[in-house]
Amino acid sequence: LCLLFFFFSSRRRHTRYISVTGVQTCALPILLSGIRSSHGILPCMRIFPLRILVPLVIAASAIFGSVSDSQELEALQTLIDDGRYDEARTLGHELLEAAEAEGDVARSAAILDQIVSAAYGAGDSARPESHELALRAIALKEELLGPGDPGLAVSIHLYAQILAASGDLEGAVAQHRRALEIREQALPADHLDVVQSQGNLADVLSRLARHDEATALFETALASREKVQGPVHVEVGKLLQNMGNNFLRSGDYTRAHDAYERALAIKEETLGADSVSLAYPLISMGVLYRLTGDFDASRNSYERALQITVPSLGPEHPLTLAANNNLANLLNETGDYEAAVPLYERTLAARKKKLGPIHPEVAETHHNLGIANLRLGDYESARTHFNQSLAIWEENLGPEHPRLASSLESMANLEMLSGDVAAAVPLYDGALGPFGWHTANQWYNLRYYGR
Repeated sequence: LCLLFFFFSSRRRHTRYISVTGVQTCALPILLSGIRSSHGILPCMRIFPLRILVPLVIAASAIFGSVSDSQELEALQTLIDDGRYDEARTLGHELLEAAEAEGDVARSAAILDQIVSAAYGAGDSARPESHELALRAIALKEELLGPGDPGLAVSIHLYAQILAASGDLEGAVAQHRRALEIREQALPADHLDVVQSQGNLADVLSRLARHDEATALFETALASREKVQGPVHVEVGKLLQNMGNNFLRSGDYTRAHDAYERALAIKEETLGADSVSLAYPLISMGVLYRLTGDFDASRNSYERALQITVPSLGPEHPLTLAANNNLANLLNETGDYEAAVPLYERTLAARKKKLGPIHPEVAETHHNLGIANLRLGDYESARTHFNQSLAIWEENLGPEHPRLASSLESMANLEMLSGDVAAAVPLYDGALGPFGWHTANQWYNLRYYGR
């Protein structure tokens, strides 16, 4: 009885398990069996013989173990929902190690999905490990569930998100279509998993400038969500946010504004005025206001987003950095360079720490910081940042990529402002060389200064 009490009061992962015919059981029955053979039948065994006790213990192990598993997975999901991605990945890898040691394939696949979700949320989609984990989850699900099971579509959907975030949009479209086909064949047309796949596929199509296809899918998904969940639901708000992004990309600013306004109102009503989720429509509205020339409204949107994200997520969270960087771009564009520089420096430090020193987003921040320093007359700092951005882009994109043209042009402008025409001309020429007539400004400068 004491041994039974010890078993039921112990956490599952702290108990020694033995694999018996595919079922994970505690070592307790084996321990009792040893006691029986070594010391004779215990008094309690006359009442509860092993042929009864062992199945009871195995059943109790499954029940109590599944409760513990469920609680651990819920705790992992809570960390992801709260944006605490690093903590989520640490816990996820611990749970994955335990599940793999126990041979629990289903649980391993579920944990892999959550680790991939955390990597996506943390902005680490480009890392090879994120792709490897996503593919492992798909392989386990295919083996466990078969190729047409909706559970497999969950892992495929997560892999599509990883591909999209790392820049492989065509690959993401293929995976989202695969997930959608599985769900459409296995589930009703207005099932929320089908709706999710429609919305995610539409979002990637929008990023590929296939706006008409995206709009049709978004409208189908929105009608289903409103039918099933009602017009004022947080998921309706998220879908409207993505629809607004599609309209923004296509230049339909009026419909974009309407979608963002409705998304913001729904999120405020359902989640509260301080919810982190509000930062998404606020940042998007900041971009919209900047494009339409309403710089004060743009700044207010970015600053409100930062007021929400910094206390909740910290200064280095990807969502905080997005608001911070957009605000710095706005200040740079409107001539407030002194205010822009410290924001860029904060973004640069956080991105280097998070993404490494040679990530393309680090190069982008170096370039923007160089422009702000150039306009402030700090030519040495500007030169340093331009050189670093150019080196990173060359390493990541190759010497013939068009993105290098803007960096070469900025370096040429720097040489012109510092009076070194001889150094400026080959830089302008380099910007024009492999990239064609990149801008009218480069053509003018090149002609004016001697070519």
